Amino acid sequence: MKKTLTTLLLAPMVSPAAIIWTGQLNVPIPPATGPGAGLDGVYLDIENGSSQTTADDSFALTQVNFFAGGFAMRSSADFLPARSGTGSSDAILKLLPGGTVNSALDFSAQVIGTSDAHVGLGVDQFQSGEEGFLGFQFTEGDGSDHFGWMRVTLTNNGQGLIHEWAYNDTAGEAIQVGAIIPEPSSLLLIGAGSLGLLIRRSRQR
Repeated sequence: MKKTLTTLLLAPMVSPAAIIWTGQLNVPIPPATGPGAGLDGVYLDIENGSSQTTADDSFALTQVNFFAGGFAMRSSADFLPARSGTGSSDAILKLLPGGTVNSALDFSAQVIGTSDAHVGLGVDQFQSGEEGFLGFQFTEGDGSDHFGWMRVTLTNNGQGLIHEWAYNDTAGEAIQVGAIIPEPSSLLLIGAGSLGLLIRRSRQR
């Protein structure tokens, strides 16, 4: 048991390529409840897979903030969502599963950005209450830039959800929207649930 678990834990770390995946999280995005109320929403730390509802307006501990059910979003200079243009307030794009997140997409300059035009009925918009994917460029603590995707259900100030996200562990390498296993296949889970998942897998062997 111990030998198998050790192998499972170490194998992704020595792989030449890996996708870092949160696993299924389903983090709630609460609605705003009134003028100036409920506007904190939820903040995400992309690198360690955690979330918080405590305000972090300067993004000291987190990188992106969804609020009003996902109708609105703020992002730090370390989390650049794929947008309809390079402006820091251009609409975030809804991407199709199987598409590619890479440098060919438009990302804003590395400043705090906003978006409140991504929920709607357009082809590239998120329909309220329906699942969709967004792409992003994320800067890790060591300064390297990585491409990733996030599966979300955004609403027009209803109850939204952030289901999961993943990013390529190799800086500058593209990632397929929705993919959690690259070629050659290797997967490294992040977040509190990862160890439990690895233990369950080892017990099934």
